[in-house]
Amino acid sequence: MPAKVFISYAHADETLRDRLGKHLTPMVREGLIEPWHDRQLLPGADFGNEIDENLERADLILFLASADSLASEYCYEIELKRALARHEAGEAIVVSIILDHCDWKNTPLAKFIVLPRDGREVVKHPNHNEAFQQITEELRRLLKSKGFGAEAPTRKEAPLQIGTSIQRSANLSVKKEFRDRDRSKFINDSFIYIRDFFDGSLKELEARHPEIDTEFRPLDADRFIVKIFRDGKEASSCSILREEGRRSGGGGISYQTGTAATRGTMMGLLSVDDDGQALGLDARMFDQFGGFGGFHDNPERGLLSQQGAADALWERLIKPLQ
Repeated sequence: MPAKVFISYAHADETLRDRLGKHLTPMVREGLIEPWHDRQLLPGADFGNEIDENLERADLILFLASADSLASEYCYEIELKRALARHEAGEAIVVSIILDHCDWKNTPLAKFIVLPRDGREVVKHPNHNEAFQQITEELRRLLKSKGFGAEAPTRKEAPLQIGTSIQRSANLSVKKEFRDRDRSKFINDSFIYIRDFFDGSLKELEARHPEIDTEFRPLDADRFIVKIFRDGKEASSCSILREEGRRSGGGGISYQTGTAATRGTMMGLLSVDDDGQALGLDARMFDQFGGFGGFHDNPERGLLSQQGAADALWERLIKPLQ
């Protein structure tokens, strides 16, 4: 018998919820789960009653945790409180999926199952699909351990009654179009994110390791260089540049080991692209130069988020010290 799954989320996180839904599709086809969320409500349906009924019937309740869902009065004060009450009564299982950085550790969610493993946020993974695959694998193990998925006895279906909810696909997204201006702004925002990420990471590295000194030097609005010294000797360095005029007017972000003076030998380019729903950073040009060591050898693995790109570039810089 399939487990009825209720997904609680903030509408600001709809893109990530939609991506999770695609990863859950194989379990739907296996007859392991029947997922439900509020976008499956029919026009004219009683919003509150429909949600309450599906929440009460759920065997598994997924709470997609983010700053937006924790701030939502409906998600947190109504859906989550009822979900936790059913969990504590042994009527349902609550699993929290940590989408983005938020204060979930100081909420009741900290007492229950948290995914991805160790509470590492989905957006912190270099590739969101890797995080969602890990989540679905853990959910599959959990549900099978509870006996869900076994074939149920054949039963006669009751006729559809007027006014009842009709099942329909959760896959109702359509391809979004992104203009050159959108791509250019995304690259600019990504460069600023990576610049601030490196600045903060270098400060924390120095604070944790007395033998480490660092140098972070912006050359202009579009370029900065970084040096890491161990016991006074340069151990690693790089320069990062916001490029113009690459791929559909969006530009790109280039990485070079060493600095302008040393002219490092390994270079690569992060370019902007989209998956039909959101913009991201394409690392294939890094693979051609060996920059990510074949990180995107499988093109189905998708695009990097700003967090994922910053993490991946930082790993290139810190690797010689590890």
